Amino acid sequence: MVKRNLKSKKIKIDSKLDYFQKNSQVQEVSNQSKSSYNNNNKVAKTKHKIDLNPKKARKIRLFKTIKKAKSKKINKNKKILDLFNQSIELSNKSINNKESSSSSIDLSNYFKISLRENSNNEPMYKKYKFLLDDDNNIDNIEAKPDWMQEKTEKTINPKLRYNYEILDYVEYITPKGWDKAKRELAFDKLNQLVKNYDNSMSLILFGSSSQNTCTIFSDIDVSIIDDNNFNYSFLEFEELNQLRCFLKRNNYSYDIHLINAKVPILKGTHASTGVKIDISYNRMNGYEDSFYIKHILEENIIIRQAVIILKILLKENDLNEPYSGGIGSYLLFHLVYFFDIQCKNIENMKYSNVFSFLFLFFEYFGTEFDFDLYGISLNKDNPGTIFYKYGNYYMDDYENICVESINKRFVNIGRNSYNYEKVVELFRDAFYTIKNEQDKNTLSILNKLGFPSIKSKLFNF
Repeated sequence: MVKRNLKSKKIKIDSKLDYFQKNSQVQEVSNQSKSSYNNNNKVAKTKHKIDLNPKKARKIRLFKTIKKAKSKKINKNKKILDLFNQSIELSNKSINNKESSSSSIDLSNYFKISLRENSNNEPMYKKYKFLLDDDNNIDNIEAKPDWMQEKTEKTINPKLRYNYEILDYVEYITPKGWDKAKRELAFDKLNQLVKNYDNSMSLILFGSSSQNTCTIFSDIDVSIIDDNNFNYSFLEFEELNQLRCFLKRNNYSYDIHLINAKVPILKGTHASTGVKIDISYNRMNGYEDSFYIKHILEENIIIRQAVIILKILLKENDLNEPYSGGIGSYLLFHLVYFFDIQCKNIENMKYSNVFSFLFLFFEYFGTEFDFDLYGISLNKDNPGTIFYKYGNYYMDDYENICVESINKRFVNIGRNSYNYEKVVELFRDAFYTIKNEQDKNTLSILNKLGFPSIKSKLFNF
């Protein structure tokens, strides 16, 4: 039994040796016109000396398999680089010899095959993926906003592009066509109902609608002038409450309500057009100020453009209503007009367009001016004056923002802005956002500041 087992082992060992003897010889390649890919990767002509001693057959087999695995790993890494270099050489030769493009090596098929063969090899795929797709940075491309025109998009200089974008946005939200017609329709319908309610009452228009700073999102500011009760201001809340009931019965507005503040305001939305209207009672000061403000805006169009942009920025952050502690349009104009006077008096604060004006505005009120210590006077006698709030300059109220009105002495129009710290923080964030995005050469600066599109969001203020 022992001899029989040894004999069988000897037969097996001999068969293995025969296998090595057959595969140890290397065949020569007869076709010399093959591609350079095969020339660089063909096996060298070497003969393996195999010891015919059966005791060493197992060791030789293990050594040979290990050697094959190593060479396979090295060739796999060299394939791609060799092919890439050869394709560059062939493409240069084809250009010089005016040959057809068919002589160049098509790498895309090879990479697709290698991707299927090495699907688990993610680093190799990521390393050479740029050769397969040219648009590898398509996710980083910014989308052009709705308000930006082609001329603005093609402008290379970022400062000039941002200035054009602001002008495009102002034109984009200015009421035109139906937007302008529905505002006139809402005002005419209200005027007709007020006449039916009391023929002695008249309706006057003031605010942004009369100053040409309104947008398609703006409301209409009107005041009812009652000649019979003009000197009785304590009756304004009762009169507005009776008018609210009358307008509700006539289906003028579906959400009309009365705000009981220091200056009562009747707020509502015209049911047919969706335009919001603010109604006050016997308030002539807003009507008188509108003439003076309109004259200033006509002299300097940059102030008008800046007021429109700032109104939308405040609205987007819920800081545009005075009764909720924000900054209304009237106070906002005073801040912009004051800053324009400061820029004219200080050499290092000169501005050339609306973008540079807003950038300096955000820097001044967001990082430099202290509303807790100083106040602003815009009286016609000496506009643009800065005074110490707790000094000898008299004001009726020193809380919050202290701004003296244009037409009325010692009247603080910023006394209701108790959220002024959030406004200052908003201006500071806007300043640093513009500064950082300008260095990155961002396409749209208003998009980064969160300005809305008409298609994406409709709101009123």
